[in-house]
Amino acid sequence: MLRAHCDRAPPRRAALLYTAQRHDELLFTAQLSRLAQRLPGHTRFRLGATREPSSAAAPPLPGAGRLDGRIGDAALEEALRWLGCEPNEVREGSAVPWMAESVAREPGTASEACAEGVCAYVCGPPRMTDEICATLRRMGVGQVHAERWW
Repeated sequence: MLRAHCDRAPPRRAALLYTAQRHDELLFTAQLSRLAQRLPGHTRFRLGATREPSSAAAPPLPGAGRLDGRIGDAALEEALRWLGCEPNEVREGSAVPWMAESVAREPGTASEACAEGVCAYVCGPPRMTDEICATLRRMGVGQVHAERWW
């Protein structure tokens, strides 16, 4: 899917937040590296492991950053802003009680780029995909698609 997106002309920006339990479980790193080299400035990759410290990782792909732990609000916000989307503003309180990092959002403050110009694809185990999809919707992303496995 990412390769097809990057083959479009003119190229549009694509951000990938990708985690596995361990760094050696991250798949397709060679292909991701080729995409990053082919479209510098149009791709942003953040890779990490949920059960290993980032210091245990091999060097990230060229141009890729690291994620520490699970994908949370801060990583999603950074990716959305890089894509040109200003997420809904944070308001006091926690939005998802079991996620310490999750914050409530003010409805209706997201930029039009979030509502119409950004499309998110989330893939993973059901609880993770449900949490991330809910967070993206609270942030104002209009198009959120999910593939749940396990």
